[in-house]
Amino acid sequence: MLNITTLRTNLQAWVDAQTDSKVIWANQNSPQPEGAHVTLFVDPIAQLGRDGIGETVLVESEYLAVPFGDREFTLAIQAYRSGAYQDILNIVNSLQGETVRATLIANGIAYVRTLDQADISGLLQTQFQERAMADIRFRIGIPYGVVVTEDTGAILKVLNAVGEISGNRNTDPVEIEMTVDAT
Repeated sequence: MLNITTLRTNLQAWVDAQTDSKVIWANQNSPQPEGAHVTLFVDPIAQLGRDGIGETVLVESEYLAVPFGDREFTLAIQAYRSGAYQDILNIVNSLQGETVRATLIANGIAYVRTLDQADISGLLQTQFQERAMADIRFRIGIPYGVVVTEDTGAILKVLNAVGEISGNRNTDPVEIEMTVDAT
């Protein structure tokens, strides 16, 4: 239902434009990069409320319904470098700019708020390493980056309907003959 690759590409492009550090996704099967870098991680994407069914379109001989709904997620960002906290501040502050927000919105991503940001510097092996982090909440709507369809099984037109209904509607069986034209 959700094109996570498109979402990740758009988020990485936004962060990459705010820093001169290498931007990578966290938890990859590879060693930590040499030098300055920023890691990104999308926390589980949560559904907000119940999805609805949008427009129904005819594709060949089937009607397909396009679902819609909202999703929310947190993007965890960590910077590793001298001046890491400044990197985080630059990334977070960029969300106040109209150009950045307009670009994110054009890509279907809405900034909600910054949840947390902190200096998390610490010891790495035998040396002190500057680190900083921010958690930023975003929302997206589905379908995101892909049209998702569901076969609704709709009856388009009833050509012939004949039937009998008799007696008490709660206990007596009802028989109806129908011919359905799917065009």
